[in-house]
Amino acid sequence: MSLTLKELIKIGQTQLEEAGVADAAIDAKELYCFMMGYDKVALMMHWQDVLQDNQCEVYFDLVQRRAQRTPLQHITGAQEFMGLSFYVNEHVLIPRQDTETLVELVLQEQQEPEKKLLDLCTGSGCIAISLAVKGGYRSVTATDLSEEALKVAERNAKMH
Repeated sequence: MSLTLKELIKIGQTQLEEAGVADAAIDAKELYCFMMGYDKVALMMHWQDVLQDNQCEVYFDLVQRRAQRTPLQHITGAQEFMGLSFYVNEHVLIPRQDTETLVELVLQEQQEPEKKLLDLCTGSGCIAISLAVKGGYRSVTATDLSEEALKVAERNAKMH
């Protein structure tokens, strides 16, 4: 099977649309970028490339996982939050934009950076880490009942 990247992405998009994935066009491209380590510019630069069969197989496996409702972020292992990239997996909730509002509110209300903060049920650690990075607080503590979630949060803390 010889397909150009453009054709491959279109097939992936169609499969995702048929599975009822809301952002099928975006997800089809994101999955390929993830697979190849491309950004959107590199994707467009390779738009007419003819792909090898093994590349097509790996891509269609990713599309199938997404079509079965595995969240894109769980496939790629990444989600942006407050301008920072966070590792996520099936053990934590995916950080959402509306939660950024909470972090922004805390940062706006910050009058005393000497305050200590506690983040209960931290999950990926995105709130605690974002506040630590952007707020300059003396102490930010994050905890969770889930050991698996704490592993994710620790990985993110080390990254930032």
